[in-house]
Amino acid sequence: MTKKRIDHLADPGRRVRDVDDELAFHVEGRVAELVEDGWTEEDARAETLRRFGDMDHYRSECRAIAADRIVRERRGEIMGMMMQDVRFALRSFRRNPAFAFVAVLTLALGIGATTAVFTVAKNVVFDPLPFENPDELVMVWEQNLSQNIARDNPSPPNYADWRRQNRSFVDLAAMQDGSMTLSDVDQPEVVQVAFLSPNTFDLLGVRPQRGRAFTPDDAADADAAPLALISDGLWKRRYGADPTIVGRTLHLNEFALEVAGVLPADFTVPRSDIDVWVPRNFENPNLHRQTRNLRVFGRLAEGVTPAQAKTDLDVIQRRIAVDFPEANAGWTVTVVPASDEVVGANTRDLFLLLLGAVGFVLLIACANVANLLLGRSTSRQREISVRTALGASRARVVSQLLTESAVLGILGGALGVGLAWGAVQGLLALEPQGLPRLEEVGVEGSSLLFATGVSVLTAFLFGLAPALHAVRGSVSETIKGASGTGSGSERTRSVLVVAEVAVSLVLLVGAGLLLRSLMALGSVDPGFDSSEVAVARVSLGAQDYRSPESKIAYFDEMLRRFREIPGVQAAGLTSTLPMDPAGIDFDLPYLAEGQPARPEGELPQTDYRIASPGYFEAVGIEVLRGRAFNDLDRADGTPVLIINESL
Repeated sequence: MTKKRIDHLADPGRRVRDVDDELAFHVEGRVAELVEDGWTEEDARAETLRRFGDMDHYRSECRAIAADRIVRERRGEIMGMMMQDVRFALRSFRRNPAFAFVAVLTLALGIGATTAVFTVAKNVVFDPLPFENPDELVMVWEQNLSQNIARDNPSPPNYADWRRQNRSFVDLAAMQDGSMTLSDVDQPEVVQVAFLSPNTFDLLGVRPQRGRAFTPDDAADADAAPLALISDGLWKRRYGADPTIVGRTLHLNEFALEVAGVLPADFTVPRSDIDVWVPRNFENPNLHRQTRNLRVFGRLAEGVTPAQAKTDLDVIQRRIAVDFPEANAGWTVTVVPASDEVVGANTRDLFLLLLGAVGFVLLIACANVANLLLGRSTSRQREISVRTALGASRARVVSQLLTESAVLGILGGALGVGLAWGAVQGLLALEPQGLPRLEEVGVEGSSLLFATGVSVLTAFLFGLAPALHAVRGSVSETIKGASGTGSGSERTRSVLVVAEVAVSLVLLVGAGLLLRSLMALGSVDPGFDSSEVAVARVSLGAQDYRSPESKIAYFDEMLRRFREIPGVQAAGLTSTLPMDPAGIDFDLPYLAEGQPARPEGELPQTDYRIASPGYFEAVGIEVLRGRAFNDLDRADGTPVLIINESL
């Protein structure tokens, strides 16, 4: 850059004076020409200004043009210097590939881990639910603290009363789920089915990608053809994404249902494995109040908080308890934001902890690379001193060194994005149980922006101290051969080492505590042995197995054949496997022998499951007292049950 251009940039008044001088030069030249032609100087100046026109306007335009030209030139020169610095940095790294490889790999590991955890945390925890105005959505549960029941499913009649009498919700919807056999395909399969109130999709603001959603008449009109909505996965998997799927008939057990539409691929209510949704009227007065089997959710009215909605529903619940004490005495309501319900406080805390941990890992990576750059700047001290002696300013040298750091950061960031993508794909392939919204996880634009920002920030963090250290000291002493190291360099390295050790200790303690927790979890006896246990879900169509006897005969024969397979030690049936999130528990009030009689509404409740002879042996559950079920325990014999140790 020439000195004139530097002066223009540093002194805007100089640019103004240059424009004025240029205009004055042209005016004086024209005045001189007219004087030579016989004009008086006064008349010549007046004529010249008249011919030039509005001098103030021209002066302002010329100043603007000059300013724009200088800015363009300055921008071009800056870009040229940056490209020159980038090329120099790449040549420098090519001469020292070991340094470049270690630095880039170190940064890539830190940036990759941080980006991967950020990607999963963003999709799982921080992104809003994929519904219309998700902050207004809540889940509604029943609870009975006197029976130590913190959360239970509402009964259909209670849901119907809430929906009619509340003043806090735009609307309430309900659903329950189960499994049925899809039999109109080449290979029948058991599919998960959700039965829901027809207002569900309007409440959530979800529209099918094909066909239409349900209307109130779809559940209320007994003469109407049964309808179903199917998932995007089932549509593609079993029907080849047939564009004429709407209006076709599918068979679930003995029922024939008309396909009303196909839901979006990201719709996973109430679970990600649901493939069919069927409308059902949960406001039928014949449904029982003690059958608590619904999931109820609602959209809050404008300005209403979950706490206010709970107060409103508790008033209704108290009226219900007075009218129907046998099923509702002692029961209240709890209202939970849908985002908290889906994600869960434990999951949110876990990801915040992971983000903090990988942030520390990234800081350690930055400190390591800064140490590498400090050592490298010491070996380049003579080179930098020579450049300074030849006229390079300290700011120019620092700029060049920071450019080298930026190149390292960009290369590390690019490799880190690749590592993050691989880590996320590996997580998706593992399909970890209990991690919500897994189908929404993916490396996207926000992840790339995050990685870019992290790369730039880390490049500044690890590059600034070495760059400032490199331009310190006496140029003449360095050229003469004096040592480039000093107390300042040693102090900087000491600070970096202390910071690395401190952060590493924090991570080490955290990892130790986490490992101890995992070992403790692994040592907890769940009460069953899942090793070498195979599971098959069976759903019988009522058309072929109408009577209980035919169903019993089928399962008896199935168990007999299973037990005859070589290597099978035991086989049994159950309505729900242990710890199965998709299982169905039944619950009823009970009164144990020897306990005082209590009103039915005050009786404690317990979950129960159905099991056949051989089930406990198959899953390795030990019977502590008494005996397991045997083939004599049948419907025409003495009723028996097995209770757990807690009960």
